[in-house]
This record gives sequence, C-alpha cells and structure tokens, in this order.
Amino acid sequence: MLEKHLKYGKLYDYYGEILKKKHKDIVQQYYLQDLSLKEISENLEITRQGVYDLLKRAEKNLERIDNKLNIIEKQGRYKDKLLIKVLSIKENLESSNIKEKNQELEELIRLIKEL
Repeated sequence: MLEKHLKYGKLYDYYGEILKKKHKDIVQQYYLQDLSLKEISENLEITRQGVYDLLKRAEKNLERIDNKLNIIEKQGRYKDKLLIKVLSIKENLESSNIKEKNQELEELIRLIKEL
C-alpha cells in the first residue's frame, strides 16, 4: 500500500498539473493528504463509488502520461549515471589523498541522491 502511495505521489508531482481539476483534487486528497474514500466523498459531496471511479481514472491518466513522457525513468537513469561518475572521481581522489576535494564530492553525492 505504501509503495502505491509513493508511486502515485511521485507521478502526481510530475504530471499533476495535466490532470482535470476533479482528478487532481481526488489524487491530492487520497495520496497526499491520506484521506479515505469516504472522507473525500463527503468533501466533494459525491458517492464513495464516484470517488473510487474518479481515482481509478486519475491513476490511469497518470500512468498513460508517464508511459508517453517517461520522465521519471529518464531522471532515474540520469541520476544513476551521475552517481557512478561521481563515485569514480571520489575513488580516484581518495587514492590521491586530496581531502578537501573529497568533501566536495561527498556533498555532490548527497545532492544527487536527493534528486
């Protein structure tokens, strides 16, 4: 369940602005605010089944958009390449005993991991 929340939260971060307003509202409330279908139905004054149907359509739209644009996967590959390169440089510097540059690379590694 947590994986699903993380997945759709990330998809929403990237593509949420493309969604219809109703889909956007439901994804925000369900995945980001962690509200139940019942709570969302009360907020939006629609049935629980209506919320469920809209949520499923929003999920499909997010997946469809990601399948076309593939930004998340591209970013992951880019991050991996950057990290490999920085780790290689760090290893070379450690063998040269250059501590100051090594600290700078540690900071770069931390930033890349946060990407």
